[in-house]
Amino acid sequence: MAIPINIEDFDEYIRQAEPQKKEKADAWRVAIGLQDVDGLKVSDYLLELAQKNIEGEISWRIPVGNSGN
Repeated sequence: MAIPINIEDFDEYIRQAEPQKKEKADAWRVAIGLQDVDGLKVSDYLLELAQKNIEGEISWRIPVGNSGN
């Protein structure tokens, strides 16, 4: 799958994806927009992580017992 390099790529998810993907894409769009308001540029790596999260390839859950302590 191609990695989005523009924030506008998230708009496609919002317009055409199933509800769960739309919700995630909207949340990412807001988060990235807040970075922009602060004058920060998001990295291609963040966009890649966002897309993988939207697609369900990764999640934000941390496995119990994997805290590194």
